[in-house]
Amino acid sequence: MGAIQLPDIVEVAKFGGSSLADKPRRDNARDIVLGKYDGKRRQDVVVSFLGRQFYNSIKPSDTLEEIGRRGSDDIRYRSLLDDTISMLQEVTREEGLTRVIVGPHKGLRYDDFIAKELIWRYETRGQISPDAHEVMMICTGEFFQAHIKADSLAAQGVPVQLLLPETTGFNFTGSIKDAHVPNQSIDALANALGDLEIFNVMPGYYGIHLDEKGDAQTLSSWDGFPRFVLAALGRGGSDTTAQYLTVARLRWLRANGYNNTQIRHSNFTDVQGIAVADPRLIPDVAFNRFLSYNDATVLGASVVHPHVYGVAKEHDTPLLVRRSFAPDENGGFLRGFDPQESGTLVKMRCSGEDYAQNPNPDLVGINYKQAEKSLVIVGPSINTNHQVRQGIESVLLTTGVASMTASEGNNYLQFSIPDSSVAQTAVKLLYNKFFRQA
Repeated sequence: MGAIQLPDIVEVAKFGGSSLADKPRRDNARDIVLGKYDGKRRQDVVVSFLGRQFYNSIKPSDTLEEIGRRGSDDIRYRSLLDDTISMLQEVTREEGLTRVIVGPHKGLRYDDFIAKELIWRYETRGQISPDAHEVMMICTGEFFQAHIKADSLAAQGVPVQLLLPETTGFNFTGSIKDAHVPNQSIDALANALGDLEIFNVMPGYYGIHLDEKGDAQTLSSWDGFPRFVLAALGRGGSDTTAQYLTVARLRWLRANGYNNTQIRHSNFTDVQGIAVADPRLIPDVAFNRFLSYNDATVLGASVVHPHVYGVAKEHDTPLLVRRSFAPDENGGFLRGFDPQESGTLVKMRCSGEDYAQNPNPDLVGINYKQAEKSLVIVGPSINTNHQVRQGIESVLLTTGVASMTASEGNNYLQFSIPDSSVAQTAVKLLYNKFFRQA
Protein backbone atom coordinates (compact mmCIF):
# COMPACT_ATOMS: atom_id res chain seq x y z
CA MET A 1 0.00 0.00 0.00
CA GLY A 2 1.36 3.42 -0.92
CA ALA A 3 1.89 5.88 1.88
CA ILE A 4 -0.92 8.36 2.41
CA GLN A 5 -0.01 11.96 3.17
CA LEU A 6 -1.15 12.49 6.75
CA PRO A 7 -1.53 15.57 8.90
CA ASP A 8 0.88 15.96 11.82
CA ILE A 9 -1.88 14.86 14.18
CA VAL A 10 -4.59 12.35 13.27
CA GLU A 11 -7.81 13.05 15.17
CA VAL A 12 -10.48 10.59 16.25
CA ALA A 13 -13.64 12.65 16.71
CA LYS A 14 -16.36 11.91 19.23
CA PHE A 15 -19.66 13.78 19.19
CA GLY A 16 -21.88 13.65 22.24
CA GLY A 17 -25.64 13.83 22.29
CA SER A 18 -25.66 17.60 22.76
CA SER A 19 -23.65 17.98 19.53
CA LEU A 20 -26.14 15.83 17.58
CA ALA A 21 -29.40 16.89 19.20
CA ASP A 22 -31.06 18.47 16.18
CA LYS A 23 -30.60 18.95 12.45
CA PRO A 24 -28.39 22.11 12.62
CA ARG A 25 -26.10 20.44 15.16
CA ARG A 26 -25.85 17.24 13.12
CA ASP A 27 -25.01 19.27 10.00
CA ASN A 28 -22.40 21.13 12.02
CA ALA A 29 -20.83 17.88 13.21
CA ARG A 30 -20.73 16.59 9.63
CA ASP A 31 -18.93 19.75 8.49
CA ILE A 32 -16.37 19.38 11.31
CA VAL A 33 -15.72 15.79 10.22
CA LEU A 34 -15.25 16.88 6.60
CA GLY A 35 -12.92 19.71 7.64
CA LYS A 36 -15.03 22.51 6.19
CA TYR A 37 -14.09 24.93 8.98
CA ASP A 38 -10.39 24.22 9.50
CA GLY A 39 -9.27 21.98 6.62
CA LYS A 40 -8.78 18.96 8.95
CA ARG A 41 -10.63 15.83 7.88
CA ARG A 42 -11.47 13.56 10.80
CA GLN A 43 -11.79 10.07 9.32
CA ASP A 44 -12.67 8.17 12.50
CA VAL A 45 -15.89 9.17 14.25
CA VAL A 46 -17.73 7.91 17.34
CA VAL A 47 -21.27 9.06 18.06
CA SER A 48 -23.65 9.08 21.01
CA PHE A 49 -27.43 9.17 20.81
CA LEU A 50 -29.46 12.35 20.45
CA GLY A 51 -29.27 14.88 23.27
CA ARG A 52 -32.03 16.48 25.28
CA GLN A 53 -32.71 19.45 22.97
CA PHE A 54 -34.57 17.19 20.58
CA TYR A 55 -38.07 15.85 21.12
CA ASN A 56 -39.78 18.03 23.72
CA SER A 57 -36.70 18.33 25.96
CA ILE A 58 -36.86 14.61 26.84
CA LYS A 59 -33.51 12.89 26.64
CA PRO A 60 -34.18 10.00 24.22
CA SER A 61 -31.65 7.67 25.89
CA ASP A 62 -33.60 8.02 29.14
CA THR A 63 -36.72 6.80 27.34
CA LEU A 64 -34.87 3.78 25.97
CA GLU A 65 -33.46 3.05 29.43
CA GLU A 66 -36.95 3.17 30.92
CA ILE A 67 -38.26 0.77 28.28
CA GLY A 68 -35.32 -1.56 28.85
CA ARG A 69 -35.56 -1.48 32.63
CA ARG A 70 -39.31 -1.87 33.00
CA GLY A 71 -40.42 -3.12 29.60
CA SER A 72 -43.44 -5.38 29.53
CA ASP A 73 -46.64 -5.64 27.58
CA ASP A 74 -47.92 -2.71 29.56
CA ILE A 75 -49.57 -0.14 27.26
CA ARG A 76 -47.39 2.68 28.64
CA TYR A 77 -44.14 1.05 27.62
CA ARG A 78 -45.38 0.05 24.18
CA SER A 79 -46.44 3.67 23.77
CA LEU A 80 -42.94 4.84 24.68
CA LEU A 81 -41.54 2.42 22.13
CA ASP A 82 -43.85 3.73 19.43
CA ASP A 83 -42.82 7.30 20.29
CA THR A 84 -39.13 6.37 19.96
CA ILE A 85 -39.74 4.71 16.58
CA SER A 86 -41.52 7.85 15.36
CA MET A 87 -38.72 10.07 16.67
CA LEU A 88 -35.98 8.13 14.86
CA GLN A 89 -38.03 8.02 11.66
CA GLU A 90 -38.40 11.79 11.89
CA VAL A 91 -34.63 12.18 12.21
CA THR A 92 -34.02 10.18 9.03
CA ARG A 93 -36.55 12.31 7.19
CA GLU A 94 -34.79 15.46 8.42
CA GLU A 95 -31.56 14.03 7.01
CA GLY A 96 -33.23 13.27 3.68
CA LEU A 97 -32.56 9.56 4.12
CA THR A 98 -35.10 7.12 2.72
CA ARG A 99 -33.04 3.94 2.55
CA VAL A 100 -29.95 2.68 4.37
CA ILE A 101 -26.82 3.42 2.31
CA VAL A 102 -23.96 1.90 4.33
CA GLY A 103 -23.60 -1.36 6.24
CA PRO A 104 -25.26 -4.76 6.34
CA HIS A 105 -28.78 -3.31 6.11
CA LYS A 106 -28.02 -1.43 2.90
CA GLY A 107 -31.10 -0.90 0.76
CA LEU A 108 -33.70 -1.29 3.52
CA ARG A 109 -36.27 1.45 3.90
CA TYR A 110 -35.37 3.39 7.04
CA ASP A 111 -38.95 3.45 8.32
CA ASP A 112 -39.11 -0.35 8.19
CA PHE A 113 -35.57 -0.82 9.51
CA ILE A 114 -36.20 1.36 12.56
CA ALA A 115 -39.58 -0.17 13.42
CA LYS A 116 -38.52 -3.81 13.00
CA GLU A 117 -35.22 -3.33 14.83
CA LEU A 118 -36.73 -1.60 17.84
CA ILE A 119 -39.59 -4.06 18.15
CA TRP A 120 -37.15 -6.97 17.91
CA ARG A 121 -34.95 -5.49 20.64
CA TYR A 122 -37.98 -4.83 22.81
CA GLU A 123 -39.09 -8.44 22.45
CA THR A 124 -35.70 -9.92 23.49
CA ARG A 125 -36.64 -9.25 27.11
CA GLY A 126 -37.86 -12.83 27.52
CA GLN A 127 -34.63 -14.30 26.11
CA ILE A 128 -31.95 -12.44 28.06
CA SER A 129 -31.32 -11.14 31.58
CA PRO A 130 -32.90 -7.87 32.78
CA ASP A 131 -29.50 -6.12 32.72
CA ALA A 132 -28.81 -7.37 29.21
CA HIS A 133 -32.22 -6.20 28.02
CA GLU A 134 -31.66 -2.75 29.50
CA VAL A 135 -28.33 -2.45 27.66
CA MET A 136 -29.91 -3.84 24.48
CA MET A 137 -32.51 -1.07 24.52
CA ILE A 138 -30.23 1.81 25.55
CA CYS A 139 -27.61 1.15 22.86
CA THR A 140 -30.29 1.20 20.16
CA GLY A 141 -29.74 4.96 20.14
CA GLU A 142 -26.03 4.70 19.33
CA PHE A 143 -26.72 1.92 16.81
CA PHE A 144 -29.08 4.11 14.79
CA GLN A 145 -27.12 7.32 15.30
CA ALA A 146 -24.07 5.63 13.74
CA HIS A 147 -26.15 4.50 10.75
CA ILE A 148 -27.59 7.98 10.29
CA LYS A 149 -24.18 9.70 10.58
CA ALA A 150 -22.55 7.24 8.17
CA ASP A 151 -25.36 7.62 5.66
CA SER A 152 -25.37 11.41 5.91
CA LEU A 153 -21.66 11.32 4.98
CA ALA A 154 -22.27 8.79 2.19
CA ALA A 155 -24.97 11.04 0.80
CA GLN A 156 -22.24 13.68 0.36
CA GLY A 157 -20.26 11.27 -1.81
CA VAL A 158 -17.83 10.43 0.98
CA PRO A 159 -16.38 6.87 1.15
CA VAL A 160 -17.48 5.56 4.55
CA GLN A 161 -17.78 2.31 6.45
CA LEU A 162 -19.82 1.48 9.50
CA LEU A 163 -17.85 -0.03 12.39
CA LEU A 164 -20.44 -2.04 14.29
CA PRO A 165 -19.29 -4.17 17.25
CA GLU A 166 -21.32 -7.03 15.74
CA THR A 167 -19.04 -7.11 12.67
CA THR A 168 -15.67 -5.85 14.00
CA GLY A 169 -15.13 -8.18 16.96
CA PHE A 170 -15.30 -5.35 19.48
CA ASN A 171 -15.96 -7.68 22.42
CA PHE A 172 -16.27 -6.91 26.14
CA THR A 173 -15.71 -8.98 29.26
CA GLY A 174 -16.91 -8.63 32.84
CA SER A 175 -20.12 -6.94 33.93
CA ILE A 176 -22.80 -6.39 31.31
CA LYS A 177 -23.46 -2.83 32.52
CA ASP A 178 -19.86 -1.80 33.29
CA ALA A 179 -17.71 -3.92 31.03
CA HIS A 180 -13.98 -4.22 30.32
CA VAL A 181 -12.34 -4.01 26.89
CA PRO A 182 -9.66 -6.70 26.42
CA ASN A 183 -6.57 -6.03 24.37
CA GLN A 184 -7.68 -8.41 21.62
CA SER A 185 -10.74 -6.25 20.98
CA ILE A 186 -8.56 -3.20 20.36
CA ASP A 187 -6.51 -5.22 17.88
CA ALA A 188 -9.69 -6.42 16.15
CA LEU A 189 -10.85 -2.82 15.85
CA ALA A 190 -7.48 -1.77 14.41
CA ASN A 191 -7.72 -4.53 11.79
CA ALA A 192 -11.20 -3.33 10.79
CA LEU A 193 -10.16 0.28 10.17
CA GLY A 194 -8.70 0.17 6.70
CA ASP A 195 -6.76 3.08 5.23
CA LEU A 196 -7.24 6.76 5.95
CA GLU A 197 -9.00 7.50 2.67
CA ILE A 198 -12.14 5.91 4.12
CA PHE A 199 -14.24 7.48 6.86
CA ASN A 200 -15.22 5.20 9.73
CA VAL A 201 -18.31 5.78 11.88
CA MET A 202 -18.73 3.79 15.08
CA PRO A 203 -21.49 3.68 17.68
CA GLY A 204 -20.30 4.44 21.18
CA TYR A 205 -21.14 2.80 24.47
CA TYR A 206 -21.55 -0.90 23.62
CA GLY A 207 -19.84 -4.07 22.46
CA ILE A 208 -20.46 -7.82 22.35
CA HIS A 209 -20.55 -9.48 25.76
CA LEU A 210 -18.29 -12.50 26.32
CA ASP A 211 -19.14 -14.83 29.18
CA GLU A 212 -16.65 -16.36 31.62
CA LYS A 213 -15.70 -18.97 29.00
CA GLY A 214 -15.03 -16.25 26.43
CA ASP A 215 -18.10 -17.07 24.38
CA ALA A 216 -20.72 -14.70 22.96
CA GLN A 217 -24.38 -15.63 23.38
CA THR A 218 -26.07 -15.53 19.98
CA LEU A 219 -29.67 -14.46 19.49
CA SER A 220 -32.16 -15.13 16.73
CA SER A 221 -32.94 -12.03 14.69
CA TRP A 222 -35.49 -10.64 12.28
CA ASP A 223 -32.97 -9.91 9.52
CA GLY A 224 -30.28 -12.61 9.52
CA PHE A 225 -27.72 -10.07 10.82
CA PRO A 226 -25.43 -11.54 13.54
CA ARG A 227 -26.95 -10.77 16.96
CA PHE A 228 -25.49 -11.23 20.41
CA VAL A 229 -26.01 -10.32 24.03
CA LEU A 230 -24.47 -6.86 24.39
CA ALA A 231 -22.50 -5.15 27.16
CA ALA A 232 -21.91 -1.48 27.94
CA LEU A 233 -19.03 0.66 29.14
CA GLY A 234 -21.20 2.43 31.71
CA ARG A 235 -23.12 5.67 31.49
CA GLY A 236 -21.29 8.04 29.17
CA GLY A 237 -19.32 5.11 27.73
CA SER A 238 -19.24 6.58 24.22
CA ASP A 239 -16.30 8.70 25.41
CA THR A 240 -14.48 5.51 26.38
CA THR A 241 -15.29 3.90 23.03
CA ALA A 242 -13.68 6.88 21.29
CA GLN A 243 -10.56 6.55 23.42
CA TYR A 244 -10.26 2.87 22.50
CA LEU A 245 -10.79 3.72 18.83
CA THR A 246 -7.92 6.21 19.21
CA VAL A 247 -5.71 3.43 20.55
CA ALA A 248 -6.78 1.19 17.67
CA ARG A 249 -5.95 3.88 15.10
CA LEU A 250 -2.55 4.41 16.75
CA ARG A 251 -1.82 0.69 16.37
CA TRP A 252 -2.93 0.86 12.74
CA LEU A 253 -0.61 3.78 12.10
CA ARG A 254 2.41 2.07 13.64
CA ALA A 255 1.67 -1.23 11.86
CA ASN A 256 1.56 0.62 8.55
CA GLY A 257 4.83 2.47 9.01
CA TYR A 258 3.55 5.84 10.21
CA ASN A 259 5.94 5.92 13.14
CA ASN A 260 6.11 9.66 13.68
CA THR A 261 2.45 10.55 13.23
CA GLN A 262 0.78 11.73 16.43
CA ILE A 263 -2.78 10.98 17.38
CA ARG A 264 -5.43 12.27 19.73
CA HIS A 265 -9.07 11.85 20.64
CA SER A 266 -10.94 15.11 20.04
CA ASN A 267 -14.08 15.08 22.16
CA PHE A 268 -16.56 17.58 20.73
CA THR A 269 -19.09 18.72 23.30
CA ASP A 270 -21.14 21.76 24.29
CA VAL A 271 -18.52 23.36 26.56
CA GLN A 272 -15.16 24.81 25.62
CA GLY A 273 -13.01 22.44 27.65
CA ILE A 274 -12.45 21.17 31.19
CA ALA A 275 -13.48 23.80 33.69
CA VAL A 276 -11.61 24.80 36.82
CA ALA A 277 -14.79 24.28 38.88
CA ASP A 278 -18.39 23.19 38.42
CA PRO A 279 -20.06 25.66 36.02
CA ARG A 280 -23.31 25.17 37.93
CA LEU A 281 -21.64 26.82 40.93
CA ILE A 282 -19.47 29.28 38.97
CA PRO A 283 -21.43 30.38 35.87
CA ASP A 284 -18.50 32.37 34.46
CA VAL A 285 -15.96 29.68 35.29
CA ALA A 286 -12.54 29.63 33.60
CA PHE A 287 -11.29 26.69 31.55
CA ASN A 288 -7.88 25.03 31.56
CA ARG A 289 -5.68 24.83 28.49
CA PHE A 290 -3.59 21.85 29.65
CA LEU A 291 -3.98 19.02 32.15
CA SER A 292 -1.99 15.85 32.76
CA TYR A 293 -3.76 12.50 32.85
CA ASN A 294 -3.16 12.45 36.61
CA ASP A 295 -4.61 15.95 37.02
CA ALA A 296 -7.81 15.00 35.19
CA THR A 297 -8.15 11.66 36.97
CA VAL A 298 -7.81 13.11 40.47
CA LEU A 299 -9.99 16.10 39.65
CA GLY A 300 -12.70 13.78 38.35
CA ALA A 301 -13.50 16.15 35.51
CA SER A 302 -16.86 14.77 34.44
CA VAL A 303 -17.24 16.53 31.09
CA VAL A 304 -16.04 13.19 29.68
CA HIS A 305 -16.43 9.71 31.16
CA PRO A 306 -13.88 9.30 34.02
CA HIS A 307 -12.68 5.95 32.59
CA VAL A 308 -11.32 7.83 29.59
CA TYR A 309 -8.42 9.31 31.53
CA GLY A 310 -7.20 5.88 32.62
CA VAL A 311 -7.33 4.51 29.07
CA ALA A 312 -5.57 7.61 27.76
CA LYS A 313 -2.79 7.26 30.34
CA GLU A 314 -2.36 3.51 29.83
CA HIS A 315 -1.84 3.91 26.08
CA ASP A 316 -0.59 7.53 26.05
CA THR A 317 -3.25 8.70 23.61
CA PRO A 318 -3.95 12.39 24.37
CA LEU A 319 -7.45 13.78 24.69
CA LEU A 320 -8.66 17.19 23.53
CA VAL A 321 -11.97 18.41 24.96
CA ARG A 322 -13.42 21.23 22.86
CA ARG A 323 -16.65 22.94 21.86
CA SER A 324 -18.39 21.71 18.72
CA PHE A 325 -19.93 25.02 17.67
CA ALA A 326 -19.33 28.74 17.47
CA PRO A 327 -21.23 30.21 20.45
CA ASP A 328 -23.49 33.24 20.21
CA GLU A 329 -23.13 36.13 22.64
CA ASN A 330 -24.96 34.13 25.33
CA GLY A 331 -22.98 30.95 24.77
CA GLY A 332 -25.79 29.30 22.80
CA PHE A 333 -25.51 27.35 19.56
CA LEU A 334 -24.53 28.96 16.29
CA ARG A 335 -23.59 26.81 13.35
CA GLY A 336 -19.88 26.99 12.79
CA PHE A 337 -16.68 26.07 14.55
CA ASP A 338 -13.87 28.24 15.89
CA PRO A 339 -10.51 26.57 15.13
CA GLN A 340 -8.82 29.18 17.34
CA GLU A 341 -10.71 28.05 20.45
CA SER A 342 -8.08 25.79 21.93
CA GLY A 343 -10.08 23.56 24.29
CA THR A 344 -8.34 21.52 27.00
CA LEU A 345 -5.57 19.10 26.02
CA VAL A 346 -5.05 16.19 28.44
CA LYS A 347 -1.70 14.46 28.00
CA MET A 348 0.93 12.44 29.85
CA ARG A 349 3.00 15.29 31.23
CA CYS A 350 2.56 19.04 31.34
CA SER A 351 5.51 21.40 31.48
CA GLY A 352 5.70 24.62 33.45
CA GLU A 353 5.07 26.45 30.17
CA ASP A 354 1.89 24.41 29.68
CA TYR A 355 0.56 25.19 33.15
CA ALA A 356 1.41 28.86 32.65
CA GLN A 357 -1.28 28.97 29.94
CA ASN A 358 -3.97 27.91 32.41
CA PRO A 359 -6.01 30.46 34.40
CA ASN A 360 -3.77 29.75 37.41
CA PRO A 361 -0.42 27.99 36.91
CA ASP A 362 -0.47 26.57 40.45
CA LEU A 363 -4.03 25.20 40.60
CA VAL A 364 -6.01 23.46 37.87
CA GLY A 365 -9.23 22.55 39.60
CA ILE A 366 -11.57 22.50 42.57
CA ASN A 367 -14.23 19.80 42.68
CA TYR A 368 -16.65 18.50 45.28
CA LYS A 369 -17.22 14.78 44.78
CA GLN A 370 -20.72 14.26 46.08
CA ALA A 371 -20.55 10.46 46.25
CA GLU A 372 -17.36 10.57 48.30
CA LYS A 373 -18.34 13.65 50.31
CA SER A 374 -14.92 15.10 49.63
CA LEU A 375 -13.49 18.31 48.23
CA VAL A 376 -10.46 17.82 46.00
CA ILE A 377 -8.12 20.64 45.00
CA VAL A 378 -5.63 19.85 42.24
CA GLY A 379 -2.49 21.64 41.11
CA PRO A 380 1.10 20.90 40.07
CA SER A 381 2.66 22.86 42.95
CA ILE A 382 0.02 22.33 45.58
CA ASN A 383 2.39 20.49 47.93
CA THR A 384 5.54 22.45 47.16
CA ASN A 385 4.26 26.02 47.14
CA HIS A 386 3.79 27.01 50.79
CA GLN A 387 1.91 30.17 49.89
CA VAL A 388 -0.68 28.28 47.82
CA ARG A 389 -1.26 25.68 50.50
CA GLN A 390 -1.53 28.29 53.24
CA GLY A 391 -4.05 30.21 51.13
CA ILE A 392 -6.18 27.08 50.67
CA GLU A 393 -6.18 26.27 54.37
CA SER A 394 -7.01 29.83 55.38
CA VAL A 395 -10.06 29.85 53.08
CA LEU A 396 -11.27 26.49 54.33
CA LEU A 397 -10.93 27.52 57.96
CA THR A 398 -13.48 30.27 57.34
CA THR A 399 -15.97 27.54 56.38
CA GLY A 400 -15.13 25.38 59.39
CA VAL A 401 -13.12 22.78 57.45
CA ALA A 402 -10.00 21.88 59.42
CA SER A 403 -6.74 21.15 57.64
CA MET A 404 -6.34 17.97 59.70
CA THR A 405 -9.10 16.37 57.63
CA ALA A 406 -6.90 16.50 54.53
CA SER A 407 -5.33 13.65 52.61
CA GLU A 408 -2.85 14.44 49.91
CA GLY A 409 -0.92 13.22 46.90
CA ASN A 410 1.71 14.67 44.62
CA ASN A 411 -0.75 16.96 42.91
CA TYR A 412 -3.77 17.26 45.18
CA LEU A 413 -5.29 17.94 48.58
CA GLN A 414 -8.53 16.26 49.59
CA PHE A 415 -10.84 17.28 52.43
CA SER A 416 -13.74 15.36 53.91
CA ILE A 417 -16.84 17.58 53.91
CA PRO A 418 -20.11 15.71 54.59
CA ASP A 419 -22.22 18.86 54.27
CA SER A 420 -22.60 19.67 50.55
CA SER A 421 -23.69 23.27 51.25
CA VAL A 422 -20.45 23.87 53.17
CA ALA A 423 -18.50 22.31 50.31
CA GLN A 424 -20.20 24.50 47.72
CA THR A 425 -19.39 27.60 49.76
CA ALA A 426 -15.78 26.45 49.97
CA VAL A 427 -15.60 25.96 46.18
CA LYS A 428 -16.88 29.50 45.57
CA LEU A 429 -14.49 31.05 48.10
CA LEU A 430 -11.49 29.15 46.74
CA TYR A 431 -12.39 30.12 43.19
CA ASN A 432 -12.66 33.77 44.17
CA LYS A 433 -9.27 33.69 45.86
CA PHE A 434 -7.29 31.86 43.21
CA PHE A 435 -9.04 32.55 39.91
CA ARG A 436 -10.61 35.98 40.10
CA GLN A 437 -8.37 38.97 39.67
CA ALA A 438 -8.88 41.77 42.19
